[in-house]
Amino acid sequence: MRAQFAIRATVRSTPDVVNPLLVQIDALAEAWKAAGGAWTGLATNLEAQGKVDEALAAYQKVTTTFANTFSAPLALTSQARLLAQKGKTEEARRIYEQVMAQYQDNFAAQQAAQELRKLKK
Repeated sequence: MRAQFAIRATVRSTPDVVNPLLVQIDALAEAWKAAGGAWTGLATNLEAQGKVDEALAAYQKVTTTFANTFSAPLALTSQARLLAQKGKTEEARRIYEQVMAQYQDNFAAQQAAQELRKLKK
């Protein structure tokens, strides 16, 4: 609680210093999100080239490094799909269930549920 008051006091007393820093922090956050999208794009391209193992590694990078970005649930569902294609259905099932639990409000959860039903057939 004291830290919050100290930060607020600093912002009020030195806005000419703090405001540019806040702008930089916002820019870094946006760049971080974009990096997750770039890795997802790389994985998609590798997949299109038939480089499944490399694509899986790139999707894995997205899900671990950029777990709190919009790219993570998409990378997880793509990873599960590729694992299912490789016959690793149990791993795929676990990932789909993770997406449904961890990203309930994301459209990827609906996609994971559909793919999970296909795996059960």
